[in-house]
Amino acid sequence: RVTRLLAWWARLEEPPRSGLAHRFVYHQCFDKVVALVIIANTLYTAYQSNYEMERLGVSPPNYEIVELAFVGVYVLEMAAKLLVHRSWYWLNDDMGWNIFDTLLLSISLCDVIMMLIGDSFGNVSFARSLRLFKMGKILRVFRTIRFLKALRVMMESIAGSFVSLFWSFIMIALILFVFSMFFVQQMTVVLIDTDSSSELWQQQRYYFGSVERASLTLLESTMGGVDWEVTYQLIEPLGHVYVAAFIFYITFYNFAVMNILTGIFVENAMKLCRPDDEERVAEQRQKDARDMDELKRLAVSIDTDGSGTIKKDEFVFAAQDPEFVSCFAALGIDVADGDAFFKNMARSDYEREIDIDDFARRVIQARVNA
Repeated sequence: RVTRLLAWWARLEEPPRSGLAHRFVYHQCFDKVVALVIIANTLYTAYQSNYEMERLGVSPPNYEIVELAFVGVYVLEMAAKLLVHRSWYWLNDDMGWNIFDTLLLSISLCDVIMMLIGDSFGNVSFARSLRLFKMGKILRVFRTIRFLKALRVMMESIAGSFVSLFWSFIMIALILFVFSMFFVQQMTVVLIDTDSSSELWQQQRYYFGSVERASLTLLESTMGGVDWEVTYQLIEPLGHVYVAAFIFYITFYNFAVMNILTGIFVENAMKLCRPDDEERVAEQRQKDARDMDELKRLAVSIDTDGSGTIKKDEFVFAAQDPEFVSCFAALGIDVADGDAFFKNMARSDYEREIDIDDFARRVIQARVNA
C-alpha cells in the first residue's frame, strides 16, 4: 500500500496553466518586486528592533500602517498564486517553498491580529508575551534565497549535508571521548597525590573533573575556546606519554580529522551544485539563443546586397575570410568548406539563398544533431 501511495504521488503532475493571471505571476518583474518587498521588510524589522531597544519598547511611528502594508503585499502575492495554481499550490514542484510561504504568512497574520488586539485593549504584557510571532519577520529573510540562484544552491548544499554533518558529530564525539577518558584516568591519580590547595590543582580539577568536561576542554583546545597552551600546562605534570598524546591529538584533529570532514562536505556540496535536467535544458536554450543572435549578426555582415537572405556565392566568399571562419569556430561550427556547408544547410540542390533567420535556425539545429 505504501508503494502504491508513493507511485501515485510520483505520478502527480500539475496541469499546464495559462491566462492573464499566469502571465502576471510568472513575469520576471513579479518575483523581483516581491524580493524587493521582502528585503525592505527585513530592513524595516531591523530598524524597528533598534528603535525599540533605544527607547525600551516604544514602537516607531506609524509602525502599524507599515506592518499592514507589508502583510497586505504578501496576501496579494499568495492570492495571485492561488488563483493560478489553486490546490496544486501545495502539491507542485515548489511545494516545499510554498508551504514555507504559507506558514510565514499565517504567522504574519497572527502577529497583525495580536498587534491590533493588544492596542485595542491596552494590554501591553499580552502583546509582549506573543513576541514569538515576530519570528516570522526574521524567517522571511530566507524567502529571498528562493529568488537568488547562488544563495539557493548554497542553502540546498547545506541542507543536503545534514546527514554527513550528523555522522561528523558522531565521529568527533568518539575521538573526544577516547582521548578524554585517557587523560581523566591519569589526572585522577595525579590529583590524589598532589596538594589540593594549589592553583594548578584547582585548574586541573576544573578542566578535567569529568569525562564530559575533559571532552569539552579538548574540543575548546582545537576550536579556539581555550588556548591549547593552557591545556598543555595542565597535562604536562602527567608525564611525557600524556604530553605526547595531547600533541598527537591536536595535530591529528587539525590536520587529519578536520581536513577529511571538510573534504566530505565539499564533495557533497559539489554533487548538490550540479544542475538538474531542467536547469541544463534552460541553460542550453539560453546558449542557443545567444548563438543564434550571433549567427544573425554574422549573416547580416555578409549580406552585401541587403536582401535579408544569404546567397550561396556570398557565403562561399565570406568563408574564405579566416576571421569569419574563426567566428563560426567559436560557436562550435566548422565552415572551412563554405560550398559544402551551404549545401548542407540548403533543403535542396536548387536552393540558392536562405532567409537570415531561417539560416541561423538551421545552423543551430545542425549543431544539435551533430
